[in-house]
Amino acid sequence: MAEALFMVLIAIVSIATAIYSYAYRADHKGASQSLMIILAMQLLSILYLDHWPVAALFIAFLAVTAIPVKSFKGLTFPNFVTLSMFSAVGLSYLFLKLFTLGEFNTYAIALVAAVAICALAVFGIKENNLRRFLVISNVIQITFVVLDLSVAKMVGHLGTLGTVQVFNYTFAGLLLFLSLGVFAYNKKFISELAGSQTTSRWNDAFCAIACLSLAGLPGFNIFVSEWALFTAAFTVNPGIAVLGIFAALLLFIMYYKLVFVLLVGEGRKEKAPRIMTAVNAVLAGIVILLGIMPQIQWLLLTGVFA
Repeated sequence: MAEALFMVLIAIVSIATAIYSYAYRADHKGASQSLMIILAMQLLSILYLDHWPVAALFIAFLAVTAIPVKSFKGLTFPNFVTLSMFSAVGLSYLFLKLFTLGEFNTYAIALVAAVAICALAVFGIKENNLRRFLVISNVIQITFVVLDLSVAKMVGHLGTLGTVQVFNYTFAGLLLFLSLGVFAYNKKFISELAGSQTTSRWNDAFCAIACLSLAGLPGFNIFVSEWALFTAAFTVNPGIAVLGIFAALLLFIMYYKLVFVLLVGEGRKEKAPRIMTAVNAVLAGIVILLGIMPQIQWLLLTGVFA
């Protein structure tokens, strides 16, 4: 059933990013053609999820394309979003398989992952390049998945606890990428987003919701993931939980910086595509719903891994 869950998550990423590419097709020449190649690779990965070593080849190809900084200049923003989110979901699936089949020093992996999240958050706080910031954010969430899997294996709840982070990140991460995508055209630096709330107040609000969720604030879906993680980690080793909480504080600073920039200053008033406002509204609603009613996600994940 894990394959079915990740098929759904990949489908959500594919549909949302395809809509974004369609909405901005006039502004991103060549985006549609290259996106079709990316979506074809995603489809192949879905078809071969049961044969996870084969799926690993497709996912690794896309991950390697998405992560290197030098490749950013050759990617339109829709393709950058698609590759980044698909890499997060795909790598999370592969890590789940590795932790299920292999034996590792999970205690050491958990400590390294917690320290890595803290270090990455510090870089994120200082980063002004928009795409690098988003890659750091993406890598942090993937590392959170590794931390979740490590702790989940130690406490014996690999299925639910090991997948709750990527489940929630699929919605919050997409919301961050797509709401920022409304403002990010022809912009390279975060500082250039100043006053973006003038462009589209609704999408600015949706971006703030994504940032607050990714920062782990109560009332949003990723808080549920982090609360479950820290509670389980405390029973294994309080030190891991303390590092995780410290990382969450750094992440609040990192994401609040983005919210602050969007709210301050005067930007150029432009019309955001209605279809993107609608997609972001749906994602924001899911982020809030899963945050205030956490039993929904636990019922879903428990059903998948029952």
